[in-house]
Amino acid sequence: MNSRENRSRLAAVVCFVVLFPTATRINAEDLPSVVFPEKDWEQAKPQSQGIAPTKLQSAVDYLEANAPRDRVNELVIIRNGRLIHRGSEIDKMHGIWSSTKSFSSTVLGLLIHDAKCTLDTLAKDHVPEMSANYSEVSLRHFTTMTSGYRAVGDEPRGSYTHGPSKTPFQANPRPLFAPGTKYAYWDSAMNQFGHVLTGAIPKFDMAERPSLLRLEYEHPNERRKDS
Repeated sequence: MNSRENRSRLAAVVCFVVLFPTATRINAEDLPSVVFPEKDWEQAKPQSQGIAPTKLQSAVDYLEANAPRDRVNELVIIRNGRLIHRGSEIDKMHGIWSSTKSFSSTVLGLLIHDAKCTLDTLAKDHVPEMSANYSEVSLRHFTTMTSGYRAVGDEPRGSYTHGPSKTPFQANPRPLFAPGTKYAYWDSAMNQFGHVLTGAIPKFDMAERPSLLRLEYEHPNERRKDS
């Protein structure tokens, strides 16, 4: 690890210590309330959320001096559900790569919650093209990366060897392995998983407001209910 990486990691630790001090005991009634964001984040001054503004700024300055490339331009700091610091380019868009797996697994959980599928639902039930050579592949196989699925065009491209196909929905007639027998971190399989989940999402009246269109969360003092 080079010195630049060391400084960046140390900067992150400094920010964490400043934002989440552990030194004092605070009475529950003195804590700021926690809010859940709507379309936009509610904004607040750091001190209103129990954060020392000067210490926060010192941490941000240190991170800016030691972080690579975008530095703190895209830094967002949330405290108690409120925005207390924003960089100048927080709306800049990026490819999020494997972070999409979190969204896919969330969609799977919501579909199971709404009884639209189970872990043992077969992929071919929602993407008929899977019937020919992947008839036994289930959602369980996809979410555990044991499906054996590969796409046309999955041949390695340089150092990219784990499912680089640009046509991930075109199933290769030769699977990597029988479903459930091995594990493979394979990008085209995860893309196909998203395709299958899309097929599992039913057409519905917006008034039904299934889980995929609502946010449900537990608050320490109350439970938000649908209107």
